[in-house]
Amino acid sequence: ADLPLSATLELEMYRKDGSAFWSGNTFTLIRDPLGLPLTILGTARDITESKKAWDALQNSEKRFRALIENNTDAIILVDPRARILYESPAYGRMSGRDVHERLGRSSFEFVHPEDRPAIVGLLNGLVQSPGRIAQSTFRNRHKDGSWRWVEVTATNLLGDSAVQSVVINLHDITDQKQAEQTILTTERI
Repeated sequence: ADLPLSATLELEMYRKDGSAFWSGNTFTLIRDPLGLPLTILGTARDITESKKAWDALQNSEKRFRALIENNTDAIILVDPRARILYESPAYGRMSGRDVHERLGRSSFEFVHPEDRPAIVGLLNGLVQSPGRIAQSTFRNRHKDGSWRWVEVTATNLLGDSAVQSVVINLHDITDQKQAEQTILTTERI
C-alpha cells in the first residue's frame, strides 16, 4: 500500500484563444512516511503532434487494409522457403479456401503438378535476387477440385524491413484462357 498510485490521461484542452491541443497528463498520489495520502503530483505536456502522427498512422493502416481486403486480385506473402505468411481475402474468394488454413504451409501445395517445377524455379531464382520482379502463369487448384488459371507477379521484398517476404500478386485469368481455347477450337473447325 506504500507504492505510489499513478494515472495517465490524454485530454483535449483549449488555449485562451480558443484553439484546441492535446495534453498528456500524469497524476501521482504521494504518500507520507505512514502511507497516508499527502499530495498529488501532476505533470502535463503538449502531445498534439504525436497524437496527429498516431491518428495519421491509424488512418493510413485502415486505408491500406481496406485496399488489400477489398481488392479483386489476391496477395500472398511467402518466406524464402515458400511458406505462406499471409493470404489476402481475395485469395480466399479466388480459391474457395479459408485464408488462415494454409499459414506456415507450402505455397506450392495447390499448384498444378505440370506447372510446379517452373514455379519452384521462378521462386528460387527470385529469392536469390533482392528487389527482382518475376511474372508467370500457372494453374491453381480450387477447393472444389477445379483448376483455375492465375497470372502472378512476384517481387522479392525480403530485404525490406517493413515487408520481409516475397510478395505474390495473383489475378484469375481462367475466363480469358477459356475464351482463348474456344477461339482456337473454333478456328480449327
